Amino acid sequence: APLLDHFGRKYPQIKFKLDLTPRRVNLVDEQFDLVIRFSDVVDERLFAKKIMQIPRHLYAAPDYLVQHKIMRVQDLAQQPCVPMFGQLGREWLLVNDKTQEKISVGVDGQFEVNNVSMVKALCMQGRGVALLSPHLVADELLQGKLLRLLPDWSAEPLPVYLVYTSHVLPVKTRLLVDYLTQAFAV
Repeated sequence: APLLDHFGRKYPQIKFKLDLTPRRVNLVDEQFDLVIRFSDVVDERLFAKKIMQIPRHLYAAPDYLVQHKIMRVQDLAQQPCVPMFGQLGREWLLVNDKTQEKISVGVDGQFEVNNVSMVKALCMQGRGVALLSPHLVADELLQGKLLRLLPDWSAEPLPVYLVYTSHVLPVKTRLLVDYLTQAFAV
């Protein structure tokens, strides 16, 4: 939201219509100028520009950890988790940041949702372990509302792409693509 706010103030003549649903849209049929996709799967008929990768770690609420002991990645298979359907679903591929060992673990839980804010909220309520971005939970970590689990382990970073239908973009779309690309440049 801060980036769109800044862009909107810089270009007040550009109007936005934002669809924040997590469904896969058809850019052509639904007349979208630009889509932000959180995955590696991009239709080869479209143009895509990778702008960033989102790190993801394991988090849980302190109350959850009082009742559920998680000492190893494999323990997640026997504990409630809050998976997000679509991206990783109920199969989490975790990587040891020190050794590069990879372990795939099947997770389950009462809730499986398609919204990262709801995953975070359910995790904070003690409903299970969640894979979340450290940026998304920074305040909750500082306040002690969430704790990072198994700090040597994380999911592979989630790639983020700007997706559009043509190399020849309307000026307003090209401005936004360039702005977001620059904003996320490392």
